Amino acid sequence: DFGGFGASWTGLIEDQVDAAFASTNSGKAYEAEAGPRGLFWPPIDPENTEGFEAMTSIAPFFVINKAMVGATIDGTDGYQGAGYAYPVLTAMESTEDDLVYNMTKAMVELFDQYDGKAPGISGWALDKQDMKWVVPYHAGAIRYFEEQGIWNEEAQAHNDDLIARQEALAAAWEELKAQDPDDWTAAWTEARKAALEEGGFDVTF
Repeated sequence: DFGGFGASWTGLIEDQVDAAFASTNSGKAYEAEAGPRGLFWPPIDPENTEGFEAMTSIAPFFVINKAMVGATIDGTDGYQGAGYAYPVLTAMESTEDDLVYNMTKAMVELFDQYDGKAPGISGWALDKQDMKWVVPYHAGAIRYFEEQGIWNEEAQAHNDDLIARQEALAAAWEELKAQDPDDWTAAWTEARKAALEEGGFDVTF
């Protein structure tokens, strides 16, 4: 066990553990690259659909990508692996639609002004957005995506399913609170699984 992200990577560098997790362009990754053990990013073959499905069955937020920036990667043809969006703009459901719409619009239409200002920032480009990710989009964002012609019935159906999933979990949470179990962790693990299975949703963990 380590006290945090930095400590875990120090552990990797000092041969206490064999694997750690980070963005490819994090400072600790560069430190590890320069260290005595070096650094290796396990490749993920985009054609190995069975293997990727096995990974996303427990980590559905991953998507196939090719990293072009980072330790051991800079100046090469890139690293073929998988990753997920980071950072992510989030909002509560109660956030005003117009605010979310205008924030989404600003991030897209001002992209050329901030592209290239930081490593990896090109991921904010509109053509790199995943309309069927693991968190539902806000109605304000959807309105802007519809205007751009990139939101379709399939994306809407996926979004509706994610919202229904959240509602099922919220209902199960409230029901369990009313029961006031002695061992909340164990009780919630079972209640969560039961609610997702009953609703026909992936349990994932």
